[in-house]
Amino acid sequence: MQRVLVKCTGFIGDILFASSIAKKLKEQSSNTSVDYSISVHQPLELLFNNPYIDNVFLDSNINESDYDNIIVTPLVDQSITPPRQFQQAEE
Repeated sequence: MQRVLVKCTGFIGDILFASSIAKKLKEQSSNTSVDYSISVHQPLELLFNNPYIDNVFLDSNINESDYDNIIVTPLVDQSITPPRQFQQAEE
């Protein structure tokens, strides 16, 4: 099983837009575990309830060596939609 960590930057909206990465990763390979690391607590419950996200960590010291791939979300560029931008960052 491939383990992926998505480290979210930005604020609540940026984190919510970045949640689309998990769905795309799971569609590409059902044998993928997707965890999220976020810095603000407001979207925590929404991410916990996302069926494509396996674990959510809030301001946690995560052992990054446990992951096969780490995706750090980019700063939002207004020229394309944020969900698409975050998905492209993963590609």
